Amino acid sequence: MIDLFKPENQIHCVTNFQDLVSTPFHGEINAICWSRNLIGDFSEIVEKLELNGNIAVLDQKDLFELQLSEQGHLAREILLNDLKLLKAHGASPVLNLIRYYEKMIPTRFSNRCLLLSCGSLSRTNRYLLCTYYGESSELLPNSQAEQKSTCSRNT
Repeated sequence: MIDLFKPENQIHCVTNFQDLVSTPFHGEINAICWSRNLIGDFSEIVEKLELNGNIAVLDQKDLFELQLSEQGHLAREILLNDLKLLKAHGASPVLNLIRYYEKMIPTRFSNRCLLLSCGSLSRTNRYLLCTYYGESSELLPNSQAEQKSTCSRNT
């Protein structure tokens, strides 16, 4: 299991999906982490997927079309199950294969990254990220963040 750096106690760790989507934010906590040991070979999936740009959106069909070893199959099942859990919870998850983000230094993700994200989950105000392969997102302590709000209005 990954030993997470907990800046200013702003991260709360949980052990299952239900707690991930139902644990309320309170106090300084602005992140909830479900740290788990993933089985399977996610690198095999990443290596077999075609990437014709910086980011490719993957769907279930893309995953099913891959000819995988037993370990690759286990990784695919985790991806499909996570998508299913999120959809059942009212979310619209997106699975991306990323070379690098346009606005970031290209060397940040010099190796590919397999990332699941979804916007606001139903009945909650959460944004979910799960990195299956590659570098994961980093958290910034609240004291180092500059809070900004933007609003655009069509007139």
